[in-house]
Amino acid sequence: TDGQPETDQLDLLCCQAIVSSLSLGVGHEEVNQQERLINDIAENFRTKPGIEYDLERIARECGMSLSTFRRLWLKYRKIPPARFLANAKVDEACRMLSSTTLPIYRIADILNFTDALYFSRFFRQKTGLSASEYRKLNSQN
Repeated sequence: TDGQPETDQLDLLCCQAIVSSLSLGVGHEEVNQQERLINDIAENFRTKPGIEYDLERIARECGMSLSTFRRLWLKYRKIPPARFLANAKVDEACRMLSSTTLPIYRIADILNFTDALYFSRFFRQKTGLSASEYRKLNSQN
């Protein structure tokens, strides 16, 4: 393997199977298949935001170029995939900050940030609060 978790591999294989099952014509059914494909990938991003995703690899395994993948993503999700992933990471960080007592550096690690300082800057930029301020205001513990 190339370091990707096995579940990521399985998801990408499913993606490839869906794309390869599309009919040759670009009819209404294929558009629905494409939308379902993008929505399935988005759901995977949302439920597993800590995985380091390679968009080029995902596109390739779905049988399309990166530019086609991005075009379809924008068509159905209305924001770029990288921003969608960033939002998913912030959402998960907010959930973890409010519902766990994990140290901030550990949350940064779980969400695959290069370091806690970068996570802290990123989190403040997206929410307007530091991670510790967010935790104080929203802690359920």
